[in-house]
This record gives sequence, structure tokens and C-alpha cells, in this order.
Amino acid sequence: MQHFLWKAIAGALSTAERLCSRGINIDPICQRCGLEDETINHLLLQCQHAQTTWRCADYTVFNVPQDALEDNIRKILHIYAESEASDEVRILPFWITWMLWKSRNEMLFQQKMNHPNEDAVKWLNAVSEWVLANPVNHHSSVSHRAASTLWEPPPMGFIKCNFDSSFSQNSPIMKVGWILRDSRGSYMEAGWATLPQVETPLQAEASGFLYVVQRMWYKGLRQVWFEGDNLELTNIINTVRQSVELGNLLCDIRHWITKLPQCSLGHVNREKNQAADVLCKHYLSNSVNLCKLYETPPSWLVNYLYYPFTF
Repeated sequence: MQHFLWKAIAGALSTAERLCSRGINIDPICQRCGLEDETINHLLLQCQHAQTTWRCADYTVFNVPQDALEDNIRKILHIYAESEASDEVRILPFWITWMLWKSRNEMLFQQKMNHPNEDAVKWLNAVSEWVLANPVNHHSSVSHRAASTLWEPPPMGFIKCNFDSSFSQNSPIMKVGWILRDSRGSYMEAGWATLPQVETPLQAEASGFLYVVQRMWYKGLRQVWFEGDNLELTNIINTVRQSVELGNLLCDIRHWITKLPQCSLGHVNREKNQAADVLCKHYLSNSVNLCKLYETPPSWLVNYLYYPFTF
């Protein structure tokens, strides 16, 4: 559930519109209603099927959903923050979004059509059973810390690549660091590289991201979950925005992303990205086009691969 919500916020769900933005030649129209492009926001909140499902679950707050996915997610989080509401009421919106995605995939790949009311009743029962088996602790500072600071593994079958770039106006170079781990959290590779200097921190983050995307392609990896701590870059890539500051660098990134059709880019805070941050700052040199790979983790990196930095 947590991974799903994160992918939705990051624009990493493979809806028809998102696949088209990656250069995949498919029909972007929603296959349920046939009225609008299948964006993440449309699928979860604006489609007629989604609207009916929310009403059947007695959530009238989404009768008129916002055009921006972020605003709708903010509503869901606000419902969860309402401590006076029951656990079922607070948790159900997360389940509904996840099950709408699951129901959509069943329709496309299994030709399974469910009535929204049937789905709503089934999900209400599932949430009630889950709450009974997993009482929600509203005062758990430990779980809050885990959610906000600890690195988390990717879904099964994916490789997670955390990356970070360092930028200094007084240096002739910039640097990128990255680390690869699988769905069990097992270490696969880490490294850093020095690259020609750029003009802004955002350009440094973009140059570093382009470098690691190219490296993943070179290694033959295709199911890669990229994570960085620069929110501006993540938003530019995931919302197909243009950027004068990035210029042709952005075109290069989008070209290379199409070579990894099952990749995604998400944003995490600096605490969850500490291993990559340490890597990009470890080696100080003014020489460009240097690269160092670590097939096994060096001693100064090992501590960042275990608790309290990693689940």
C-alpha cells in the first residue's frame, strides 16, 4: 500500500497517459469510460467508475475531485489525520485508491468487470478485517521515524537505485554517487563519478540522473526504481514539464528513460538517501571523468546499509 501511494504521488503508475509520455505508442484514452486520457488522477478519482465507487463507499468529499492529483492526495491525508474519525474511515481511502488500480488491471488483463458497489462492499469488509488484525497506534513515534527516515526496499522484481549529486560553484567538476539494492535490501553495487561542471544545483542533479540512467542501461537493468532527494527534478521528469534551465539535458534524460520502459523516478527526503549522499561526497578531486565502482560495500559505507538507516 505504501509503495503504491508513493508511486501515485511520484507519477510512476503505468497508466496509459504515463506510458505514452515515455514514448510507448498506445491509446492514452481511459478504457473504462472512453472519455478522457487515463492519467493517474483520472483513474483514481475522476473516471465515472472511480466516482461511483467513492460514492458507494460513502465518501462524498470526492464528488468534485480536484484537477491536481496532489490536491486530492492532500485530502486523503487530511482524512487520515482526523483523529476523531474511526480507523476504518481514516484508512479506507488508501484502500480504495489501491483497489481501483487493482480493479483496472483486472479489467485490462483478465477481462474481469466488477460493479462499483460490489467493489465498495468488498473493500469495506476487507478494511474492517484489517483494522481488527492490525490495531492502528496513533502515538507511535517509532513508526513515524521509520516512515520518515529509513530507506525502504523496492517492490519484488525491481532494483532500487538511489542517487545524489554534489555541486560547488568553486569547483571545476560536479560529482554523482549511486547505490543499487534489490527488493530484499541486498547490496548490489555502489559508485561515484566526476562529471564536467554545470551552472546550477538543478543541472547537477539532472546530469547525475542522466549518468545513472545510462549506467543502468549499460548494465542491462530495465526494472529500476530511481530515487533522488531533489523534488524539483522529480516533478519536472514525472509531469512532462519543460525547463529552460535544463534545456537539452532534459531531452537527453527523456530519450534515455524510454530505453528503460519499466523504470520510475521518485522523491525521498535526504535522510532516506544518505547512502547516495555519502557516496557523492566521499572522494575529493578536481579531475573530471573519474569513476569508482564498489562491488562490495567499503567500510565507510557499511553503516548506512543497516539500521538505523535501513529497514
